[in-house]
Amino acid sequence: MSAREPTYEELQKRLAEAERTIRVLQDKQAGHPCGQCDHLHTCERRYRDLVENLVDVVFTLDTMGYITSINTSVRQMLGYEPDEFIGEHFIKWIAQDQKSVIMSVFERLLNGETIIDETILVGRDGKAHNVEFRATCIAREGTVLGVQGILRDITEQKEAQETLRRAEEKYRMLIEGTLDAIVVADAETGLILDCNRAATELTGREKAELIGQSHKVYHLPEECKEPFSETFKQHLAEKRGQTLDTQIVTKAGQKRDVAIKAHVVEIGGREVMLGLFRDISEHKRAEADLRKSEERFKRVVEIAGDWVWEVDTEGMYTYASPVVERVLGYKPEEIIGKKHFYDFFSPETREDLKKAAFEAFARRESFTGFVNHNVHRDGSVVIIETSGIAIVDEEGMFCGYRGVDRDVTERRRREDELQKMNEDLVLASRKAGMAEVATDVLHNVANVLNSINVSADFIEERLSNSKATNLKKVTDMLAEHTNDIGTFLTEDERGRHIPVYLTEAARLIVDEQTVIADKLKSLTKNVQHVTQIIKAQQSYARSGGVEAFTRPREIIEDAIEINHAALERYGIELQCELAELPRVRMDRQRILQILVNLITNGKQALVESNQPNKVLTIRCARDGRDKLRIEVVDNGVGISKEHQPLIFTHGFTTKRGGHGFGLHGSALAAREMGGSLSVHSDGPGHGATFTLEIPLKLEATTDGRSS
Repeated sequence: MSAREPTYEELQKRLAEAERTIRVLQDKQAGHPCGQCDHLHTCERRYRDLVENLVDVVFTLDTMGYITSINTSVRQMLGYEPDEFIGEHFIKWIAQDQKSVIMSVFERLLNGETIIDETILVGRDGKAHNVEFRATCIAREGTVLGVQGILRDITEQKEAQETLRRAEEKYRMLIEGTLDAIVVADAETGLILDCNRAATELTGREKAELIGQSHKVYHLPEECKEPFSETFKQHLAEKRGQTLDTQIVTKAGQKRDVAIKAHVVEIGGREVMLGLFRDISEHKRAEADLRKSEERFKRVVEIAGDWVWEVDTEGMYTYASPVVERVLGYKPEEIIGKKHFYDFFSPETREDLKKAAFEAFARRESFTGFVNHNVHRDGSVVIIETSGIAIVDEEGMFCGYRGVDRDVTERRRREDELQKMNEDLVLASRKAGMAEVATDVLHNVANVLNSINVSADFIEERLSNSKATNLKKVTDMLAEHTNDIGTFLTEDERGRHIPVYLTEAARLIVDEQTVIADKLKSLTKNVQHVTQIIKAQQSYARSGGVEAFTRPREIIEDAIEINHAALERYGIELQCELAELPRVRMDRQRILQILVNLITNGKQALVESNQPNKVLTIRCARDGRDKLRIEVVDNGVGISKEHQPLIFTHGFTTKRGGHGFGLHGSALAAREMGGSLSVHSDGPGHGATFTLEIPLKLEATTDGRSS
């Protein structure tokens, strides 16, 4: 066996004795015979040999904390050579989060304390080392000379302790975290040695009430005690586990059904029984409830409105409730073992439905709401809604399907009628929306025509009062004095004013022509504006209900064009934030209808508000990979919280004289395109944001991918 490692106390004692001997000899060295000097050198050599042969690191520091000596063991501990430490401050190798603590320890050492503690040093490779240190102050004749200490690497010890702690923690968490009661008992005496929290909850007893007691403390009912004890003894004798169901009585006198699994194992040379107790009271009650439920099920099936059935793997009926007679006109005994489920399908759909059904059989898929047409015994068609789940046995083998059939013939008829009414309503709303677009077009055309009339009246007035009409009089006077034109212009009172008049008249006529030209440009622009509005409306009217590839920006600009005059008239600032998007497949007419309605609503909200800076913002961008998002934002009157859920309801309106078709029709149009129309407002006075989202159907590029 290897020699025992010296303790810190033993090392400190040896070092202290060696240092004292060396100091005495050094003090007496002067004037003594050479023999004593040799003895001094011998002691110093022994001291150094002792230090260098230690596994632990021995060091000394001066009063400032700088290292004055360190043995070669530091090479093994931290990977540095001893020379790299000499003259360096010890704090250099202390871990960052330990520096302030160790500096306070150093101050205490200089005050004469001897300290045993732990810290963390950082090696050359950056690895942290847990070390235990013992250090003391070095003093001579009352003067502090420095600090001497010993370091021992306890990293592996710490890691082992942490591993053990974690293992114990996991074990305790596992034991305490399980829902089952665990009991450890002496195999010979049956006395309980340990148990978990679940055991105390199961029995209603504290842990102290169980430890050291016989397992019979569980107070088995009298009828269970003898069979349990005999079985327990037999299994112990045969060294095999036991599994049995029994009952226990809690401290409060309540009976609980438990399943017990027990095994005898040897721990530390001692045989113990590990017992697992699972409370199966709920399971037992569930079994009883299940039996009752099955009885109720049988009774309910007999009177239920739905037809309950079961089929085998081939689709042959193995069970059919009496309701089948009301649904298809057959008695249960006429179809059980004689008919397959697909025998009742309509002939024109039978093969397709049969194929789909058996594909679902192969995947054991559950299904709900499967609508199929069946032929009644009298030849009429019955629409049935079928739901079913796969039946598997205890070994997981597929046995068929169980499900219910509901006669929905009358319901489907009413749904078809409702669908027809809804389609009629959609059509009416769409026409109303188109009429609103046309009204906006006419309104804007009227605004532009008003501007045209104003410009024409202005031009007519300026021309009738033009200074050019007086030029005729001047030219007539000049014609009368053709022969003496020079004398007339220089000596005649009227002639002398003609040059000045002509100069002023020319300036006025030029100004007049400039103003009239500007008015003519405005007139031409307004005529073109009317033409553009009418062309836009005509193009969308022709393309109604037809999808085509176009750029979203173009539709938005057309909607703005239709409303441009009205926005200008009311001094509404228009801001557009339109992302550059590729061509998208969309219904131009429906999109225009929605946007015109939204812009018109925004304009009206701004006109009714007291907002000095009226701003209407239109944004268009891609929302994710598969949506186009268009927002129309105003800072107008806003919408109350209670009105927002109703804003798209048919007939709902907050406008005087409004009909409630516009936004309702727009919402319907958005849904028909597979999209949505929504609104958000922070309340009255805070404006509103209407958001249109539609599927993004991009135009394919030449390589077949979407752009």
